[in-house]
Amino acid sequence: MKQGDVGSVIFVTCKNQDLEVIDLTDVILAILVMKVKDTKFERAMQIVGDPKNGQVQYVINTGDLGLPGELNMEVRLVYSNGNYFTCRDFNVEVEARL
Repeated sequence: MKQGDVGSVIFVTCKNQDLEVIDLTDVILAILVMKVKDTKFERAMQIVGDPKNGQVQYVINTGDLGLPGELNMEVRLVYSNGNYFTCRDFNVEVEARL
């Protein structure tokens, strides 16, 4: 991804520590937590298709990729009973514009 890009889709299949797909049926909120350099922000994600497939996505908006560098991300799942689970983190390099 390039600095300033808009419309790219971050698609994640949520898995537990045993790498099994997480059923999102009781999830009331999926949050994409992103950090680049010292800037951290959170964005609401959408559950895609059947919640039992554990898939969520977020479409990059204006300003999300404002800084070049390594973008660290994780997905936090909030359940209807108040519990939450944070999926494994992952990284993407945001390249500077020429």
